Amino acid sequence: MGSKAEYRSAIRSRKLIKTAFMELAAEKEISKITVKDIADRADINRGTFYAHYRDVYDVLEQIEDEAIENLSHFLDNLNNSVENIGDMMHPIDCYLNKDIKLSQRLLNSRESEMFFKKLHKVFKEKLLSNEGYTKIFEGDPLSQDICTTFITYGCAGVLQNCMQHRELYSPETVNQALNQFIEGGILAFGQNKKTMD
Repeated sequence: MGSKAEYRSAIRSRKLIKTAFMELAAEKEISKITVKDIADRADINRGTFYAHYRDVYDVLEQIEDEAIENLSHFLDNLNNSVENIGDMMHPIDCYLNKDIKLSQRLLNSRESEMFFKKLHKVFKEKLLSNEGYTKIFEGDPLSQDICTTFITYGCAGVLQNCMQHRELYSPETVNQALNQFIEGGILAFGQNKKTMD
């Protein structure tokens, strides 16, 4: 019985710590958040914090990892066609809009480089699992790598820009533009490749 209560207490403490971190991240730069800030906001002592996390950046990393895992699950539900590659952005945008201030901090702070790399990795994995996409590049791994890098970093960069300038972009506008660009570019590449073969 004791271990069950300890387990629930640990889950509760981690949740309090993450919630406190997210509230603070919405208020100020992540680099300015201290363990004391988090402990005070979560109404726990610093010993409890250190029982679960090494430091503030350990909390950030776990929140990023959870966000990336959730985004990956969202993307698993997409249609497996070339025409829908740009649609990767919509579920990600919807997910990030649930907590816009935290999302902006994750994507636009000095500490955002790791989150950006994780986001790129998810885009790349999903793109390479798209049969219509990979079929275009059969026998040409170099072109596939170049196009994949261009598209995935481009999508991650567009998302970062959208988070910086929320008032300028609607998810629908971004999806439509990306789909036209990606579909036209990839399909044109595939057509050119066929005529050259």
